[in-house]
Amino acid sequence: MKEITSDLRNWRFFFKEPGAEEVFRKFERAVKNSCWDCFRIFKTTTGRRRIYLFQPPNTSQRYLIKAYLSPRIFKQVKYLVRASRCQQEFIASERLTRLGFASPPALFFGYERKRFGLWGAELVLEPFWEEKNFEEIWERAEEPERKRLFEELAYLVINLHHQGVLQRDFKPDSLLVKKDPKGIKFIISDLERIKFFHFSLGLRRRINNLGKVVQAFFSLKPCPELNWFLEAYYSQAGLRIKREKFFLQVILSARKQLVKQAEQRKSWAKDTNELIERYFIQGWEVRRFKTIDAKWLEQGLKARRLKPGQSLDWLENQIKIFPAQNSRAVMETYFFLRELEIPAFQVALALSSQKGNSGLVGIIYPREAVNLREFLNKEPATKEFISQLGRWLFRLELFGIMPEMDPEKNLFVCKEAEGNYKLMIARSDRLRIKSTLPSPKSLTPSRSGLLTQLVGQLALSREEKELVCFGFEQAKELYFI
Repeated sequence: MKEITSDLRNWRFFFKEPGAEEVFRKFERAVKNSCWDCFRIFKTTTGRRRIYLFQPPNTSQRYLIKAYLSPRIFKQVKYLVRASRCQQEFIASERLTRLGFASPPALFFGYERKRFGLWGAELVLEPFWEEKNFEEIWERAEEPERKRLFEELAYLVINLHHQGVLQRDFKPDSLLVKKDPKGIKFIISDLERIKFFHFSLGLRRRINNLGKVVQAFFSLKPCPELNWFLEAYYSQAGLRIKREKFFLQVILSARKQLVKQAEQRKSWAKDTNELIERYFIQGWEVRRFKTIDAKWLEQGLKARRLKPGQSLDWLENQIKIFPAQNSRAVMETYFFLRELEIPAFQVALALSSQKGNSGLVGIIYPREAVNLREFLNKEPATKEFISQLGRWLFRLELFGIMPEMDPEKNLFVCKEAEGNYKLMIARSDRLRIKSTLPSPKSLTPSRSGLLTQLVGQLALSREEKELVCFGFEQAKELYFI
């Protein structure tokens, strides 16, 4: 690894690949000459990373630049003794290639030098690959191709585990797929969280990593692809564990990691990011989704239209205003449910008074939404919809989500584009999240407090209650295979 001399003030750059210095000079000239047309946003996240597509002037070559904002002070100190994210990606791409895995070669990386030798912002540059990512192939593939795709994914993960590689950032959009007459070839990108061991991974690490794959690819929703993937892994990995126990442990690991990520997503409600804007106005600390017009909100505050119980027209929907002692916590809960893919009405506004411990939340009520009781009275409920209630209740119990089971004020039904019906929670401020996740043994219809409440509220017949219980048990079998 060699350092490149650079005219970019307070920055240090390093390269290894032949020809990397030439690419760096093109990058350096574009920055020094403020040639910003050469750079365009390729992908953003709500975190501290931005990905840019860089095309030097008068060339057809394209490169990806992964840029990170300056880390918090704790990480700045940590990077003095451990590799930073960009440095890790720079090192890992070469190491993966040596092990026989395809990966975009990192051409150079650089970081901003701060006082006392601490690390500031950093970036890494790699060639842009034209191949489609896993998600794009998955969405368009027919069933035989989808099955083969997930079986090949299982073989890739087995090979990684066997060679002591722990890819902790497996996602459908970070895995490129290259098809040729010989078969499917995967190109592994996003290597900043990868780890290498000098030995084959043990069972515990494998199960935890498989849980991460299940969480990232399926959000822990039962589907044929999940079954194909786990069956292929188990049949080829040669593990000394019973099949049922293996499947159960992977699912429980995925649940733990999904809840952990959902907890992290709560932070989206704290500060300005890609989804939320935070600012102060007229004595309020405002958090609003950027889809909500700032001028409309300001006029509403000025005219004092934002009061508890008010309903305001917004585009084709309504925003209903409710009081909340901690409005930010309500928005955090919405993000928690969103990450777990539990449908809930969007908490689009969170207003906290600067004078005291009080606030308001604005929840978007879709115009097509009908409360559950009205829906069941309007249309004779099909057996499929009644059993769907059981599957929905199981997912709530699985993650310890305890909403208010009011079929008139809190449980609504929306019709989706495909003609299916989706159950939604209206009030994120009226639910409780259990501090501990329930064990699989406790997930039975007879022990489900939510199922008992809903059956009582709706006064379901004996046959309908049996259908709800059937849907609950069916979901349990699907989840725990």
